[in-house]
Amino acid sequence: MKTTRKLPLSKKIVYATQTAIIYALYSFHKALPLDVSSSIGGWVGRVLGPGMKASRYARRNLEMAFPEMPRHEIERIIGEVWNNLGRTVCELPFIASGELSTRATVVGQEHIEYLKRLGKPALFISAHFGNWELLPQIAKENGFPLTLIYRPVNNLKLDKLLLKIREPIYKGMFPKGARGAVNLMRAIAEGNSVAMLVDQKMNSGIEVPFLGRPTMTAPAVAELALKYEIPIVLAYVERLEGKAKFKVTVCKPFFASNTGNRKADVYETMCLINREIENWIRDNPEMWFWVHRRWSKELYL
Repeated sequence: MKTTRKLPLSKKIVYATQTAIIYALYSFHKALPLDVSSSIGGWVGRVLGPGMKASRYARRNLEMAFPEMPRHEIERIIGEVWNNLGRTVCELPFIASGELSTRATVVGQEHIEYLKRLGKPALFISAHFGNWELLPQIAKENGFPLTLIYRPVNNLKLDKLLLKIREPIYKGMFPKGARGAVNLMRAIAEGNSVAMLVDQKMNSGIEVPFLGRPTMTAPAVAELALKYEIPIVLAYVERLEGKAKFKVTVCKPFFASNTGNRKADVYETMCLINREIENWIRDNPEMWFWVHRRWSKELYL
């Protein structure tokens, strides 16, 4: 029997306050021109972000990934990371309408055409890079509405807002967990393509190299690709000139390594994916979501 989650009064007050503020800000930004909304988000991010706790993780991550990088360059990158994040949040109201996608140039259109000819669902894989929220809209406009597995926000009313924003973009959205996994597999079996972000730590995952360190990585992409014999498509969004202007790169689709040794094939496929994401980050470190603990907890003490 399903039980209702009971929250302490203090948490209810916090969540209610959060909800009121976020809904008001969402309505405010939706009424603004896109460039104005994006610029406000970037300014707020640059001003407030570097002093937040999450920036300590970003500094540590950058030190570990680029040990020779001077301090002033680390601080510059962190400022740009927050600019990108602030803009990404404030651009959310403009995605479903298609307004944001008009600002994007797509590179790799031939790979999308190949997928259409192939006639199979695909696994569209990316990272928290640039405005990653734009990719599903681009996929939809090219004939690939995507199914998403997502992690619900603790504040259920805010989660409802995010679902409302994303609903017009996705074919289906399933919360993370056993039931979500079943629904996802059913969606693939019915011919639907899938969107997944694979650049965050998963303690129950497998250890795969990433930016020079062993990194706990979710293996689901490789497992699904092998199970259903469908292609993997890596794609990413670069923010141009630090503004609401984008370059979307769709990489050449590939199939998971399939030698018959399932464990080795999953590992090799995830190594390839991590290496590609690493290349994006090394080329444009300002675009990645450095503000989380990607590696083992003890590295951040």
